[in-house]
Amino acid sequence: MLKSLNRFLPHPLVSLIFSLFIILYWQSADIFLRHHDIGWHIAAGQQIRELGAIPKYDSWSFTAGDTVWFNISWLWDITVSKIYEIGGFAPLVLATILLGALLCAFLAKICLSLGISTIFTLFGILIVGLVFPFYQPPWDYVLSIAPQAVSLLFFLIYYLLLLHVPKGRCRKKLWMLPLLMLLWVNMHGGFFIGYMLIGSAFLAALINRQFRAIKICFIIGIACVVAAAINPLGVHIIDAVMRGLNGAGNSNITEWMPFEFGVNLSSAYLLLFIMTAQWRKPDIALFCRIVAFICLAAGLLQKRNFVYFLFSSLPVLLMSIEPWFIKFNILAKRILDIENDMEKSRIAFVSAFVAVFSILIVVTPWAMQKRFPEGVSLPKEFYPAEEIAYLRSRLTGSVPEPIFNSWNFGGYLIFSLRDKVKVYIDGRADTVYPASLITLPMLETYEKLEKNNSIHFAITPNYQPLSQVYFKANPHWKKVFVGKVATVFERTGN
Repeated sequence: MLKSLNRFLPHPLVSLIFSLFIILYWQSADIFLRHHDIGWHIAAGQQIRELGAIPKYDSWSFTAGDTVWFNISWLWDITVSKIYEIGGFAPLVLATILLGALLCAFLAKICLSLGISTIFTLFGILIVGLVFPFYQPPWDYVLSIAPQAVSLLFFLIYYLLLLHVPKGRCRKKLWMLPLLMLLWVNMHGGFFIGYMLIGSAFLAALINRQFRAIKICFIIGIACVVAAAINPLGVHIIDAVMRGLNGAGNSNITEWMPFEFGVNLSSAYLLLFIMTAQWRKPDIALFCRIVAFICLAAGLLQKRNFVYFLFSSLPVLLMSIEPWFIKFNILAKRILDIENDMEKSRIAFVSAFVAVFSILIVVTPWAMQKRFPEGVSLPKEFYPAEEIAYLRSRLTGSVPEPIFNSWNFGGYLIFSLRDKVKVYIDGRADTVYPASLITLPMLETYEKLEKNNSIHFAITPNYQPLSQVYFKANPHWKKVFVGKVATVFERTGN
């Protein structure tokens, strides 16, 4: 009876890691709101729900013109906007914490499925779990209220389901992949990574001469292609993703830039992997090696993809270094003892986890009040709350006015003042704005737009002095409000 029940319960280490990272990420809860695009995602979801349709053209800027708006995260936008409507930012932060812990739990499940010991799995997850959310600048954190975080979850689920297929162990749960693709394609453009994983499994099965697995990978791949076509853009979803991948503004966006080596944890991990990973070792799953290699190349080309390398490389790294330690008989015996103890205590451990988690749910409102005594809101170091309040007091007309703004502030203005202003640009970048706008130098763009539009205000960040040069040097503009985050300029002449 107990053995049968054990089969349906998660491994104790998976539950432990899930609980541990809830606690660890809770300590950093406030940083998950630092992504500059949170505002426009919530606003987009609200707009879709109000209209009952996905807008084809942008109505929040004065520069997009008739450029088609490819909103490929529409389902994510609706979800976060509804959560925000119900409880504000607090439940969004909690959901992000749970998602981060769930990612670590799935990664642990993958490592255990490959036969990696509990000790090495725990050690590896602690490293990757503390590196992946924060290896980018604060405004580009991977673990945040942004659709890319959901892509990471889909990536790990695909990886887990496809893990043993190239060896001929074709799992019955593979039918889930097309259903997951149906969600993925409507939430984030990262769904292309799913095809990379299926292709990697196909290639590994081909090399291993597992012909049944080859056939299944082919069928699943076709089913996922069909599922991806079920979205508001149809086959044009490819155009939308390509516009984002090859966008003219990518060279100015930090997360799209190549990986930068330096004195940091991500570079140290990469160095460790390069020094210890054994690419040709036959007992390391070929599928794992193929995916890790592809993700390494993608991560070096663009920093935003480095997180996929962190996830996919961990099993290869652990399977490479674990045998070195197992050679010591004392350590090997200790690992075996821990494995046996965990298996025996699986029911007790999971029961304790459920009890503790239930208590956490009950005390969450109290904990949120203690953690955020002033309430959960957008971070004061990024969100120009005072400056936006000032603009709202000055913009008294019934028609939204065009405004010059920093790229980083566009999402905030759409979120807070879309009834008062039309922005110059925001984080939607090439999915909304024409390449001609994005590629022009900032000063030249300001001069050109100022001649053709009745623009009276500009808001620029204090942490980017260069963004204020044009307005300080131009006698027709004067500084009217200086806040903690930004400066507001007003046009006083022609």
